[in-house]
Amino acid sequence: MVTNSYRQAYELASKSDQQTAVILQEFLREQIDEEAQAQTIADRLKIARNNPAAILILDQELGQRNAPAAGG
Repeated sequence: MVTNSYRQAYELASKSDQQTAVILQEFLREQIDEEAQAQTIADRLKIARNNPAAILILDQELGQRNAPAAGG
């Protein structure tokens, strides 16, 4: 839903305001990346099910991810 809103805003801006379109394009890229990461995590949790060792490994891997920079 958020991605669709960004996409619509980008399409509108690309017709009339290229500077805004460039900014929105970056937001759209980040949103698509975040959705892909969330889907990957959900898929891995489905595979892990109730296996404590698998969940622990996933938790450790996610804990090592770099946090996004402030402001984006």
